[in-house]
Amino acid sequence: MSNRRNEIIVGVVVLSAITLLIAGLLWFNRIDVGRNNYLVKIAFEDAGGMRSGDPVTVSGFSKGKVKNIVLNKAKPGIIATLMLDSDVELKKDAQFWLTDASLMGDKQISIYSGTSDQPYDISLIHDGFRNPGLMETMVKMGYLANEAAQLIGKIKNDLATPENIKNISSTLKNLDMASQQLSLMASQNRVAITETVKDINKLISPNKEKLDSTIQSLARASANLDSIAFKINSGQGTAGQLVNNKELYEDLKKTNKQLQDLIADIKANPKKYLTVEIF
Repeated sequence: MSNRRNEIIVGVVVLSAITLLIAGLLWFNRIDVGRNNYLVKIAFEDAGGMRSGDPVTVSGFSKGKVKNIVLNKAKPGIIATLMLDSDVELKKDAQFWLTDASLMGDKQISIYSGTSDQPYDISLIHDGFRNPGLMETMVKMGYLANEAAQLIGKIKNDLATPENIKNISSTLKNLDMASQQLSLMASQNRVAITETVKDINKLISPNKEKLDSTIQSLARASANLDSIAFKINSGQGTAGQLVNNKELYEDLKKTNKQLQDLIADIKANPKKYLTVEIF
């Protein structure tokens, strides 16, 4: 009887342990008895460290998990199947972001549920967005730093040759010499330059009113020339008609040709036009 009792006790303990194990697995995998879930498929350019079982959050609350990840056969990338709680209401403008869940690079899917009046179509595969995490950003910065170092090394090897260094040094020396010569010339001719400026001021000051009047006259003359040119271009006046009237130009050209022919004929046959009578 005692053995039978021990067997019952052992069986109850084992059954309880199995029940607790199953409950723990269900809790870990977010499979609660009586809980309704639905699936959503999201396409990403790459997994970026995402794994099955990673959490899915809505407004900062855990509302699902990544069920599985497969390669996208339609285009490069992956398709993540998300299992969401039934109370998550997605709208047509909902967005899915792959973000860091911790500083160690753990991933999660953050959902913006949207504000559209139209519901989200879960039968379609929608595109998700990726927010580069801290670790990925540091890796990219490392790559950029390495590339920058290589570029600087290449520039140094290509430009910092002994010949180029010698040419640059010579150019700097020439510039320094030229600067010194200019400074010396300015110093030597400072008195002459000052006197010249004074002479110019003396010349301008008494004749300032005349210069202003001349400038105004030139401005008026320029305005008159513009007016004349406008009238000619628009066909106003005799000059304008001569410039713009093609028929008048042709008539003048024809008349001039006839006049030249007449003069030539008179020179060739003067008796034809001149009659000399002697009384």
